[in-house]
Amino acid sequence: MFLLLQFMGQKKRVNLDLLFPIGAYLFFVYQYSSVIYSVLGLVILISSGFFYLRWEEIKTQKIGIIVLSIIAFTLPTLGLWQYLMMRDSGFVDISAYVCALWNLSRGNLHYSIAELNIFGTHANYTIVFWLPIFVLFGAIGLKIGKAICLLGAGGIILKDSLINKNFSPWGIAAILLSPSIASQFFFGFHPEFIAAPVLVYSFIAYRDEKFLQFLFCAAFLSYSKEVLTLAIGGLVLLAMVERRPWRWIIGPILLCTIQMAIYWYAIVPFFVPAGNGFSSLIPKGHAQLFENFFQSSTGFYFLFVFLPFLPLMVYQSLKYFLIPIPLLLFYSVFPGWTHDIWRHYPFPLAFLCSAGIILRAKIEIIPGKTLFLCFIMSLLCYPLWRPVFTVPLNEINHTFTLNQVLKAIPSNASVVVNSQGLDRFASRKMVNDWVYRTKSLSDFEFIVLDLSYNPAWQEKKNDLSNNLKSLNESLDWDCLIHQDSVYLFKQKL
Repeated sequence: MFLLLQFMGQKKRVNLDLLFPIGAYLFFVYQYSSVIYSVLGLVILISSGFFYLRWEEIKTQKIGIIVLSIIAFTLPTLGLWQYLMMRDSGFVDISAYVCALWNLSRGNLHYSIAELNIFGTHANYTIVFWLPIFVLFGAIGLKIGKAICLLGAGGIILKDSLINKNFSPWGIAAILLSPSIASQFFFGFHPEFIAAPVLVYSFIAYRDEKFLQFLFCAAFLSYSKEVLTLAIGGLVLLAMVERRPWRWIIGPILLCTIQMAIYWYAIVPFFVPAGNGFSSLIPKGHAQLFENFFQSSTGFYFLFVFLPFLPLMVYQSLKYFLIPIPLLLFYSVFPGWTHDIWRHYPFPLAFLCSAGIILRAKIEIIPGKTLFLCFIMSLLCYPLWRPVFTVPLNEINHTFTLNQVLKAIPSNASVVVNSQGLDRFASRKMVNDWVYRTKSLSDFEFIVLDLSYNPAWQEKKNDLSNNLKSLNESLDWDCLIHQDSVYLFKQKL
């Protein structure tokens, strides 16, 4: 497919470039049947066509840096507002790490939300760098820190790319607005986001042939999360194609293999001898592996990852297509829900797909129009990360009520919570989410039920009202607070 695109691109680049945003717009109009998107998308198409056709007149202007500045301010601001209003879509994820970091700061490696040891869950040992942030600023520090890591990665590309400085902001804007990155300003927290700037530095080290710096980046990525070794794997494939000295191939492979061997055969058996709970996700043999790969969602997964960067991929050398392939193939054989482009899993793929912005030589400068069209493609891909973005209007009273409930619960008490504000209650030794709780209700001293949070995907959604009724009628529980849709119950014994 890419060979065909490149051939067509060399013959009729202008026409092909314009077809990408038109095709993306028509696809999303058909897929989602949204009147609002149809109108706004059409406005974007007309505006982008005007810019594209008059590019020679406006290419020297600094419009790109203004657009990038607006995006860099707007995305984290909206994400922080959504978080403060307790409407963060990844509240379970951030709550797990709030609980883990709270316990880690007290010398306890176990965290109750997942009933796991934090050093056995993933190879995420760079989480220790988040510890001072959490101690000083709490959960909100994690949310802001994650945004800084993503913006910082974009800033490094902006500084170190070999592209005309009037053009490169369009490329960075395309990365930040791509579905797998933009969604993460609204989706919880994971400690591996600290690796985003290091991933970009690995591109620079590879380009400048700084071998030891490259190995350091590989080591940092490996122990930020084990699957990030596959990001280095993409650069190793590139090194093979470019016929670099063997140390560029053997060195990182050997280093990552040793690190992963230590994790799987030493750390996991020691910290989580019963297993880290991911065995159910791993394909059982070749048959299931192929079955997962050929499921209907896999094709869309590939498409959605590459979609914002298709104009760039048509222009650049085919060898850069190899960089995201190892990580992309790895996730493609897992269950379909891991293919959701708005989850945290695919965030490195946006940087891997756009690595050519840094890796290209000076004599191969990428045209500004190409990066501008990547930005337009990212704008049109908004429906892919729309599920995690909400506009929290009229939520102040609800947020105030949950804060009052929080103050009524002692900091050393155990609590189970049904609310998108779960992370506010997670700074304690014993806390569980209502849906994913690992213990019975009688094991907790307090129960927080927020009936306004009852999404369709909840496995226990049908028993929420039944549990509320039984708690109200129970002789073992007292209802301490009932305001609007929020209930606080305390166990009498």
